[in-house]
Amino acid sequence: FLLFEGGDHLTNGMQNLTELATKYPDSDLAKYANFSLGISTSTEFADFTKNRVRQSDIKKSLTHLEAAKPKLHGYYAKKAYFTLANLYDKSNDKTAKENTLSEFVDRFSSDSKFTDSISKAKNMLEDSS
Repeated sequence: FLLFEGGDHLTNGMQNLTELATKYPDSDLAKYANFSLGISTSTEFADFTKNRVRQSDIKKSLTHLEAAKPKLHGYYAKKAYFTLANLYDKSNDKTAKENTLSEFVDRFSSDSKFTDSISKAKNMLEDSS
């Protein structure tokens, strides 16, 4: 579940990560549990064994990603911030989208590994103005 950032068919994984995020929110692993659950619920999931599609759950995704965001670094932080910005855009919350992108720029602008991502975030901010 963590590796693939989701998978509704992995019910034990989802249950264990939800329990970890709920019972131990301040643990080092809770940030990854919230990240994975947030990314998973941000998109549709086609379950071919049950022949159905689970729709995305923006509210649940926002809750998990917002909980994880301040504790994440590297790839996980970038993915969380940009997913949040896209979800806020889908839900027509322009202020939250701009705040998320601004926070990303402020937090990571001094890290050379994020140069391209900072440029992307700044472009997204300019486009939404």
